Amino acid sequence: MFTMRTRLPLVVLSAAALAAVGGSAVTASAAVRQAGQPRAVPASSSGRAARGPAARTPAAALAARLGLPAARRVPTPGSSSVLNNIYCVAASDCWAVGDYATAHQGTRNQILHWTGKAWRTVAAPNPGGSAGSSVSELFGIRCTSSRNCWAVGYYTGRQGFRNEALRWNGSRWTVVSTPQPGTATSGRVDELFDVTCVSASHCWAVGQDGVQGGTTVSRNEILRWNGRSWRLVRGVPNPAGTTSGDINGLSAIRCSTASHCLAVGEDGLGLPLLRNEAMRWNGRTWSVMKTPQPGGTSPGSVNALIGLTCASPDDCWAAGTDGTFSAPITLVNEVLHWNGSKWRLAAVPNPDGTGGGASNELFGDFCSNSQNCWAVGDYGSISGGVGSILTEALHWNGATWTHVTTPSPGGTADKADSELFAVRCSRPSACWAVGSSQTPTGRTKNVLLEWNGTSWSVH
Repeated sequence: MFTMRTRLPLVVLSAAALAAVGGSAVTASAAVRQAGQPRAVPASSSGRAARGPAARTPAAALAARLGLPAARRVPTPGSSSVLNNIYCVAASDCWAVGDYATAHQGTRNQILHWTGKAWRTVAAPNPGGSAGSSVSELFGIRCTSSRNCWAVGYYTGRQGFRNEALRWNGSRWTVVSTPQPGTATSGRVDELFDVTCVSASHCWAVGQDGVQGGTTVSRNEILRWNGRSWRLVRGVPNPAGTTSGDINGLSAIRCSTASHCLAVGEDGLGLPLLRNEAMRWNGRTWSVMKTPQPGGTSPGSVNALIGLTCASPDDCWAAGTDGTFSAPITLVNEVLHWNGSKWRLAAVPNPDGTGGGASNELFGDFCSNSQNCWAVGDYGSISGGVGSILTEALHWNGATWTHVTTPSPGGTADKADSELFAVRCSRPSACWAVGSSQTPTGRTKNVLLEWNGTSWSVH
């Protein structure tokens, strides 16, 4: 009834699954990319499942407002490329990570560096190898200084998918050994989606491990860096259980102090039901936190937390999507706020509306302070070659979330696709948002949008 994409800890909707819930096969924005992690390349290039949900064309008046400003050159390696995350050490020192497709249908790590003047490609190792259709992909990036950065993701091993961690020492990126919770068997999945650091000797990485196939199951995975090696954290809760069909996955992690970390993701039974998941580290153990489930908890409900940011230990925001897989498939933006004692649902705009068939998704967020936060994603969908997917940015000013116009480099014509997966600010008036775009007839390309304190533009 559902399929589990190799790079995603949860599920996406295949054509068969959509038909089973009364939808139609689409090539539009994913209901849940991972636990929200974005695709690397189009399904026609990578062989991955097409994304769903069902569809509607954005209003013409709204599309007309989204112009395409002149863009500066951003590297776009391979036959297609995507940027999944970004981190800035300083205004003139930022890193963006993702992946790109090769001519042989393989996928390779992609790392770009901002010097203050230009974005440049930096050589990255590929633990998956360079043969044919081998895969290496990066999803998370974090730095403690200009000479110490971590990037995490996964690569294909001889059997299944394996955790990946790369380290920057100020001059080059190298592969660092990581635990692989499961044995290397057919269908094995070990994947890391985010990383954060309290100090150079105290970092965390989160993701999922499990098996996909006839006995699909995934468990929350947390690794810890002690300054010398990555260690698997034992005893991590799995709210959905750990038997066949149970899905648990962590998408993002942030630590305010060594004894205060939060991690978010989803758990449930795949297509029949997905629930928000949040966990807390108190310096000794990880425990499950109670979260709202605005999409409901009955079969067909979806609640997915994908991005996480904290302005302080008692001021954190988790971003994602919620809604229903039941026809008409409907998704709305979801933002939860942590006030130090409780998660609460926040009121947010939905540029594609909230009626049946609407599609609004948030994948990343960032706060530079308690009165300046951004959440980014996409809205709109494509069905039968009609409709488009546009970039989305919401802004928090300390009182309300508002929708801020963003350019969509893929355009607004039918089958155009532009998405944002992460955002980062070096100061309130200097921010970057990364993702991918594809024109109706072109290849998928990196997207870098720049905020100058007044407006977003294509870099």
